[in-house]
Amino acid sequence: RQTATLLVLDEHDAPVAGADVLLAGLSRSKTNRQGIAKFYLPGPDIYALAVTVNGREEVLYEEELDQGERYVYRPNPAKPAGRYFILTQR
Repeated sequence: RQTATLLVLDEHDAPVAGADVLLAGLSRSKTNRQGIAKFYLPGPDIYALAVTVNGREEVLYEEELDQGERYVYRPNPAKPAGRYFILTQR
């Protein structure tokens, strides 16, 4: 499997449908009704990605991602930018 998934949650831990997920230089996808986006990964590495929810974008400059894994994104309204290695696995 050369893909991974990202569950995008809002500040209340509710799934976000229609969020944009951009994996720098590789792919762009939108979350489905369950808040899940699927994207291509060439292999395990550290990637930069951007998550946009309701017009508000957070750029994650360093996230360790691997094929076949499922990740979770949670925003932090107290620190909306400059976060690293914040995705969790589910």
